[in-house]
Amino acid sequence: MQITQFIQNNLSDFQILLQNKNMLLFYSKEYQPIFFSYFFQKLKTNLSIVNINIADHDFNQIKPQLEMSFLGRKSFYWLGNVSQLGDKKIKEIIDYLNAYVGPNQIGLFLEEEAKINEDKFVVVHCTGISNLEQVEPVLNFLEIKKEIAFPYFEETFKTIGNISLDQALILTYYVRLIGKKADAFLDNWLDKVFVTEQSLFTLSKFLFSKDTKQFFYYWNLISPNYQPVFWVTFWSEQLFRAYWYIKFMNLGRIVEAKQMAYRLPFSFIQYDWKKHNLEKIQAAHQLIYDIDFSLKNGGSELSLDLFYAKFLEK
Repeated sequence: MQITQFIQNNLSDFQILLQNKNMLLFYSKEYQPIFFSYFFQKLKTNLSIVNINIADHDFNQIKPQLEMSFLGRKSFYWLGNVSQLGDKKIKEIIDYLNAYVGPNQIGLFLEEEAKINEDKFVVVHCTGISNLEQVEPVLNFLEIKKEIAFPYFEETFKTIGNISLDQALILTYYVRLIGKKADAFLDNWLDKVFVTEQSLFTLSKFLFSKDTKQFFYYWNLISPNYQPVFWVTFWSEQLFRAYWYIKFMNLGRIVEAKQMAYRLPFSFIQYDWKKHNLEKIQAAHQLIYDIDFSLKNGGSELSLDLFYAKFLEK
């Protein structure tokens, strides 16, 4: 089923939904942490929830916990984003869940479809939201009046098109904060909340691919929206993650590499990481650190241009 259908029809009857199938599987191209945070807040009033970050545990140590109940009461175990793990470990977990007979209920998230026992799993697809009909269940879920929220979403769909579930929830923050004065938000903040966020990682993609022409085209488009200190923070995180991603990939430590891949451009994760060596990434990160010190002591923001020029050298 689609996520909006799940929210609309089944969230209030969660126990009934999992009465015959005790496994709940969410699919999406990208993990939706904001939604799941709301999701568990809604459920915890009527359900015992055990939140387990599967990436931090040995699955064999978790199995006994999944197979026990306290005084016959069921608990809902949330394994989180299983896609962070390597393919071998994902298969091990799915094989275990395919054969699981209780006594508890288990939920997990995957970025790609897996071979599951359909008799045991309720499957929810977290696809994008592109119209008011789809967003209405989300508003009901959050107890937000559609009369106030619809102008925000209507213009967002016209401007941006399809948005993720988490982006829809982010937009509801502004609905609660601003209320009926939607025009002020739409005129001054819409492009910063959505379009610029997407462009940031497009910009990062061109930096890591060393596409100088495209990089500076996007840089000129979006750089006025942020102060220099923002760019120092953004590139520092990107370089930090890139360094450890490359290092873990070189060592064949795929699980750790996947954990560091979050917020890195897809093209870097797939192939551009091979274009870089650790020494140059480390040197670039040190340069960003020096720029940060300089800016905080009255230095020129032109130092960022030096960073770009050096990094884009082939």
